Amino acid sequence: MNSHFQFPWDFCRSMVMLLLMGAMVYLIAVPEGVTGVGAGSKPVRSGSSARRGSPSIRTHPDGLGPENPASFSAPGHETPPGGAGTIPSGNAGVRDLNGTEPASGDDAGTSAPRGSANEPGITGSLNGTDRVLSDIRRDEAGWLVACQLRDGALAMAPGSDRVVPYFANLAAMTLVKLDPPAVRNYIAWYLDHLNDPDKWGLAGTIYDFRVKDGNLVPTGNYDSADSYASTFLSLVSAYYRETKDARFVRNEMSRIRKVAGVVLSLQDKDGLVRVKPGSQTKYLMDNCENYAGLMDWAKTLEALGETAEACLYREKASLIKQGIQSVLYEPSTGKYAWSLSRFGKKYPKQGKWYPDGVSQLYLISCGIIEPGSPEAKAIWADFNSQFPGWEEGVKKDSFPWGVVAITAYTVSDFPRAERYIKWAMDQYASAGREYPWYVWESACLIELCDSVPIQSSEMALAGNP
Repeated sequence: MNSHFQFPWDFCRSMVMLLLMGAMVYLIAVPEGVTGVGAGSKPVRSGSSARRGSPSIRTHPDGLGPENPASFSAPGHETPPGGAGTIPSGNAGVRDLNGTEPASGDDAGTSAPRGSANEPGITGSLNGTDRVLSDIRRDEAGWLVACQLRDGALAMAPGSDRVVPYFANLAAMTLVKLDPPAVRNYIAWYLDHLNDPDKWGLAGTIYDFRVKDGNLVPTGNYDSADSYASTFLSLVSAYYRETKDARFVRNEMSRIRKVAGVVLSLQDKDGLVRVKPGSQTKYLMDNCENYAGLMDWAKTLEALGETAEACLYREKASLIKQGIQSVLYEPSTGKYAWSLSRFGKKYPKQGKWYPDGVSQLYLISCGIIEPGSPEAKAIWADFNSQFPGWEEGVKKDSFPWGVVAITAYTVSDFPRAERYIKWAMDQYASAGREYPWYVWESACLIELCDSVPIQSSEMALAGNP
């Protein structure tokens, strides 16, 4: 042994300090519960392979696709994004199609007059435009129906091996208008697969599922507990509005209440709802959906005569809305933080599509902000100034984002909604519906075909501005 040997303590201390500094930089740069998925991709919450796509933070399709496009074989494949509506009635962007009228032409800013087609579901009849829309809608409806598995679950696409209840909830809000019994079966499947409790000790949640050896197997994880639950409440409400099937809803009341309890159990003193057990992160998009889900469920309870319980959920929804305005809003910029975690607030970066830019639209689509209000006009104008041409696929994001086009409809910006329809028809509906087309995008296109008043056959069919 060399008695003069000295252990390099100084060197080791330096290396440890470098590692600690690197870890601190990473933690500060990445919000709690969010993991990156590669350059140019949307953030995906930990535990989810990509969920929303749109919010994908939470729900983004982000992760979905690249992982294994081949698994979405069949007529088309999908994959998703992440926030929202009926599309969910409250959820992302589709709230208006579920009962709330879009802003009037005078209030819409960039909107075009409706002309003679001023009711949802009525389109112009110029040079066969309505026939083309009808054909696309029929084919799209067939594709959406084909996403349902024998046990009632809704896969991401026909032939897909993935079931993500969040996206299934959103798509089912459109499917209920096409095939109410199919949605009843899906609701029953969802309730049959609730966790009681999940691995974090919370009852009423549901995991994502994979098909293995011909059977659906839970993954043991979900992208978010809050939005899975709130969009399900919006779905049950949409089912009741469409069918008035009070017996079914009453028979399942105890289990539906368990789902509603998920949102309430995750609500903090500031009114905002945390994304899942053990996390302190609160997302703007999720909380918009949570507000919409509780409001939708309150309306259903009221219709069923459960007025006291309805008041409870309205109060909780009101607290969410107050929290969004008082905690996430920054008056100096007019922006809302898209997330709040133990590391602070994350505000939208100029020119960043998701979750930054898209998150602001959920305020409109979920009913936090009235679509005809000055604030909604400002949000929509700012979004389009940052992302010109989004309705024709010009954006740094690979997913179609039909929910954004539904927001265009909500604020009566019919020209952009029409251009999106034309682009989506050419890019996906008429081209095999390949990935990244998936179940929620299909539902969005159906809603748009039903609702957007076509003003010009040339614009709708040729895509001319």
